Amino acid sequence: LRYDGQDYEWLAKSDFPALVVRAIAEDKHGNIWFGSDAGLIRYDGNSYKVYTVQEGLLDNNIYSLSIDKNNKIWIGTIEGVCTYDGVTFTRFDLPEATPDTTRIVSGSRMVYSIMIDSQDKVWFGTDGGAYYYNGVELSNLSTKDGLCDNSVNRITESSQGGYYFATQKGGVCYWDGQGFRTISEPATDGELVTSWDVYEDTAGRVWFPIYNKNTYYYKGEAQLTPFPKKNCLGHTILCSYEDQKGQLWFGGWSGLYTYSENKNGLSIP
Repeated sequence: LRYDGQDYEWLAKSDFPALVVRAIAEDKHGNIWFGSDAGLIRYDGNSYKVYTVQEGLLDNNIYSLSIDKNNKIWIGTIEGVCTYDGVTFTRFDLPEATPDTTRIVSGSRMVYSIMIDSQDKVWFGTDGGAYYYNGVELSNLSTKDGLCDNSVNRITESSQGGYYFATQKGGVCYWDGQGFRTISEPATDGELVTSWDVYEDTAGRVWFPIYNKNTYYYKGEAQLTPFPKKNCLGHTILCSYEDQKGQLWFGGWSGLYTYSENKNGLSIP
């Protein structure tokens, strides 16, 4: 659905070809692409076109999606990564990993997230840590380098030039290009510290959820701040986004919320 600030409009009714959408991206022509459980779907404003394994997609279950400056689509599935240039699907090989048995869905080729940074490097979140591709070489960051966990759910570039990693068992950590430091609270009594998302807003605050705890934000070396429980944001956030008006959007198991400092707290749009 689409929200214009006043009303919701269902873009996809009975003719939408999928039940689950896990990733959304827009190309330079204004087409909206959906990574779904039924394949790669393009919406041109009028109709949908579906691309599946019959057209060369690696797997019809898509978990991550991103589009680079050349309008090439990078697609992450349980069977690995492929790209689509508008004509052909091409496999992009990543090393296989040991599947994470703590997850409901995992696999040796699983790609949970894809992010393209300001230098056009393509980042991949896998069960083998984080990989990044500079157009020539593929490099890896893992627990051997100090990464907080090898099962990476989300990667976000920092305005300070580093990168944040939200992981399945080790919480959230930051890499400045030299070393890692953990941002989230440490685990206690051997519990998993699970975070599905990490996002930096234009004010430099870094937002992330910790499962079974809360959603937190921090800025620089400042103290980690939990979002007020009374506002119900909780710990079930899966994605975050700041719009052009500076309003923050949080989506997850508990629904959709917005937050603006110009308004009185958190609201459901």
